[in-house]
Amino acid sequence: SPLMASPSPSEGSMERSVVAKQQAMSGLLDLVNENDRLRERIRILERELEETHVALSRSEGVTVANAYVDKTLFLTGATGFIGTLVLEKILRTCPDVKKVLILCRAKRGKTPYQRLVGLMESPAFDLLRREWGTEFRERMTTKVQVLPGDIEKPDFGMDSEAQEHVRFHVDYVIHCAASIRFNTPLPDALRDNYISSVCVLELAKKCVALRGLVYVSTCYVNAHLAEENVLEKIYPSGIDRDKLLERAWQLNPDDCETYSKRIQKKFKFPNVYTLTKHVTEEMFEENHGDLTVAIVRPSIVTGVLRDPVQGWVGNRSGLSGVVLGIGTGLINFLPGNEETELDIVPGDMVANLVVVSIPMMSEHHGRVQVYHVCSSSVKPITIQDISKPVVGYYKDHPIEGVNKHVSFELVSNKISAYYMIQTRRFKLFIASFMLRLMRQWKRYSKVDKIKGVVAELMSLNYFTSHKWTFETHNTQRIFKKLTAEDRQIFPLLPTDIDWEEYLWLFIAGCTSH
Repeated sequence: SPLMASPSPSEGSMERSVVAKQQAMSGLLDLVNENDRLRERIRILERELEETHVALSRSEGVTVANAYVDKTLFLTGATGFIGTLVLEKILRTCPDVKKVLILCRAKRGKTPYQRLVGLMESPAFDLLRREWGTEFRERMTTKVQVLPGDIEKPDFGMDSEAQEHVRFHVDYVIHCAASIRFNTPLPDALRDNYISSVCVLELAKKCVALRGLVYVSTCYVNAHLAEENVLEKIYPSGIDRDKLLERAWQLNPDDCETYSKRIQKKFKFPNVYTLTKHVTEEMFEENHGDLTVAIVRPSIVTGVLRDPVQGWVGNRSGLSGVVLGIGTGLINFLPGNEETELDIVPGDMVANLVVVSIPMMSEHHGRVQVYHVCSSSVKPITIQDISKPVVGYYKDHPIEGVNKHVSFELVSNKISAYYMIQTRRFKLFIASFMLRLMRQWKRYSKVDKIKGVVAELMSLNYFTSHKWTFETHNTQRIFKKLTAEDRQIFPLLPTDIDWEEYLWLFIAGCTSH
């Protein structure tokens, strides 16, 4: 119609320009999608090639070091006891590993890089220091790369460059970071153990070439079970995780503490540590998708049995703190029965299982596999078997400056044990109160530490008065698949341990390290 205006030349050229840009954008998107498909295809081919290598090596057993050749790892908790042992074991026994990326935050006035330097000076690296000689520092900084970040922050507080590096280069994720405190407030325990693990899983799923994830949990995620024999599987708890998180964030501290105790009692968990670690395992099982996940569950972790340093404990928490408490005279009793078994395992065996679980991932591709590393099912030991050498050691080797008489007893009567603990807590409360009034802060600080030790006593009551046998069928099965040489390098269970000899090393380590 003559009334309808035809498009002007400028409008026509604009339309053609828009069409051309749309076609160019479509072409770019096709290229991006094609690149993603190529990456996925490369990932599949690499996985198939790795599985072929594993299959070819089965006649002689699986060689652990081969699984780490030219691989990049992302490790959390590297400055903790288990994380340090894992890092050291990989660097020493898998020399062709390409890189270990460790997530590390600034702490107590030290930058992440300063903390790495401090880590390198740890006794845990004495073997490597001797083996590498003058090249130690150079090789450490070449093999280990610090990623400044915080596991409690979104995307771990890493900058975009670090996130991209992780996404396109990481082959395996090893998640050792956790809060092992029994009595921490519920929101803190959820943040440190659950939320951080959710973030780790989300990061792992973004890694284009990822082959698997290892999560360090604890045998005592199933401390709520009525049965004594605990299998290497994830038992459902019945806890609504969304509701648990919602209540933890919404309630004020006092109400949250009441709610936390009510949830622990309802679902029969002895503390927030075991509760939050359990719901984290459930989260991995329900949300791993097609990702291969290995869950390593240690029992009560104690000092190093063999390497890198015999007796090294790394810290003085858990049983190490109790042993030192007996040696200093601060602890002279524990609730429990003499014949009750206490499931302990050397820290280096836990690290060995973490390292070995990676080459075994082809055995459970796309699934979650649980491994126990413990002593109750292979070489049980009672509380009395542990306490007697402790008292004997400190009588022969008293700690310098300690004038208290070293003694120890197990109190089987729960009412008596409760009364003894409460009496000690009351005395410490009065002493703490008086020292604050007198402003004697140095002595007050010491009393405050003793209060922490007594709190640990209350926490241990459940574990020293209950018995579990943690089965180790999966762990024993993969151990048999190793070569004869690797079975010597990576012992996974204390089957042949001499407890008396080991305890002497462990007690000495608690005192000296």
